[in-house]
Amino acid sequence: MKRKTVEYGSNAILFTVITLACIIGINLLAVKNEKKIDMTVGNVFSLAPQTIKVLKSLEDNITVYAYIRPEQGRETADLLGLYKYESGKFSYQIIDPDKKPALAKRHNVTKYGTFVVKADNGKWEALQKLGENEITNAILKVVSGETKVIYVLGGHGERILTDTNPRGWSGIKDILTQAGYEVKGLNWFETGKIPEDADLLIVAGPRNDYTEKEIELLRARFKSRGSVLFTMDPAQTPNLVAFLKEWGITLNDDMVLDTVSEKLGFGPLVAAMATYLNHPVVKDIKAASFYPVSRSLTLDTSNDKIEVLAIGQTAAQSWGETDLVSIEKGAPKYDEGRDFAGPRIIAATAEWEVGKTSEKLKIGEAPKRARIVVVGDSDFASNATLGLSSNRDVFLNMIGWLAFDEARISIRPNKAGFHPLVFTSDQLKAIFWPIVVILPL
Repeated sequence: MKRKTVEYGSNAILFTVITLACIIGINLLAVKNEKKIDMTVGNVFSLAPQTIKVLKSLEDNITVYAYIRPEQGRETADLLGLYKYESGKFSYQIIDPDKKPALAKRHNVTKYGTFVVKADNGKWEALQKLGENEITNAILKVVSGETKVIYVLGGHGERILTDTNPRGWSGIKDILTQAGYEVKGLNWFETGKIPEDADLLIVAGPRNDYTEKEIELLRARFKSRGSVLFTMDPAQTPNLVAFLKEWGITLNDDMVLDTVSEKLGFGPLVAAMATYLNHPVVKDIKAASFYPVSRSLTLDTSNDKIEVLAIGQTAAQSWGETDLVSIEKGAPKYDEGRDFAGPRIIAATAEWEVGKTSEKLKIGEAPKRARIVVVGDSDFASNATLGLSSNRDVFLNMIGWLAFDEARISIRPNKAGFHPLVFTSDQLKAIFWPIVVILPL
C-alpha cells in the first residue's frame, strides 16, 4: 500500500513537472513569437498599411522620446508599442522632463506633451501631438531629411487653399501640411515663372483657360523635370485640353452619369470610381471614391515613349453624357453613337523620361522621369467631399506618386466609428422568448 502511494506520488510529481515545463515552454515561445490579432471593425487598434510599409523599409534606427506626465504613460506606450511590434529598428523612451532635465534641454523641450522623433543620422523632429499621422510623417521627414514643396496654381478661377467653404480646398492644405509637405500658392501673373524649389504643381479646377505663354511654361518644365496634378472640372479650357492630349490623355466634353452611385443615395452626377486598376496609386485601396460632376477621360497609348495608365473607372452602367442641356433639364438619357459608353475612366496618369538620353547616362545613374495625374473633377478634393469614403486616401496617394514618395502611398490610419447592432422585431422576439422566458424557467 505504501509502495503504491509512493508510486502515485512520484507519478503526480513527474506529471506536474512535465505540465509546468510545457506551460513555461509555451509561454516562452509566445513571448519570442508575439502575434497580435485586431478583431475590431476597421482594425482601429492596428497601424495603417502606410505606416507598416515605412517601418519595414527603415534603414536607420528610430527612437521616440516622449516627454509626458506619468499618468499619460499607458496611452503613449500603447501607440508606440504598435510601432515597436512592427519593426526592430524602432524604440521609444517615456521620460519625465523634471527628472531628466539634461536630456530635455538637449531636445529643447520646455513643456510636457512634447515628442521627439530622432534617427541615427542625427536628425530629429519635435511634435506637440501624439498620433499615427504625426509620428509616421516625422519618421519620413528625419529619414529623408528634405521637405517637398508643392505649389498650387492660381489666377484662373482655381480652387483656393484658404477657402473654408464647401467648395474650397482648405482641407487639402491641412492634410498636405500634416503629411510633411510645404504648400504654397503660385500666381503666374505675379511671378511669370515656376519657382526652382517646386517639386510638384497642382492645377486645381481652373474655370478660365491658360494662355499660350503659360502652356509653354508647363511644356518647358516637362522637358527637364516636373510633376503636375491636374483636376479638371467640365469647363471650356481648350488650350489645357490640347496640352494634355499631347501626353496621351484626352478630356472629353461630357459629364459622367452614374446610376450605381444613384442607388447608393447620391445624385446621378456623382460618379463612383469603384473599380481600381493595376496602379500604385490605388494598389491598397478597397473602398470606392466619389467624384461629383466629373468629365471622363480617353487614353491614347500609341506613343511608346509615354506610359499612360488608368487609375480607375466607373461601373458599366454609367456613361458620359454629351448633351449637357438634357442634364440641365433633368432628363438625360444614353444615346448610342453620341454619348460615351460605360465604364468611364475618371483618373489617369502619364509618365515619361526627361533630361539625359540613355546613352549619356553614367553607369548606375537612373534617368529622370516626369509624371502627371489627370482627374476629371476637382470637387472630389473639396472640403465637402474630401472626407467621403476613400477620397482623402486617393488624393494623398496621387501626391505621393507624383512626388516620388512611394513610401507614402497606402491607406491612412483608421478611426473608431459607431457601428450599432440593429435587430428587427422578429429577431428581438426570437431572442426574448428562449433567453428571457424559457431558459430561466
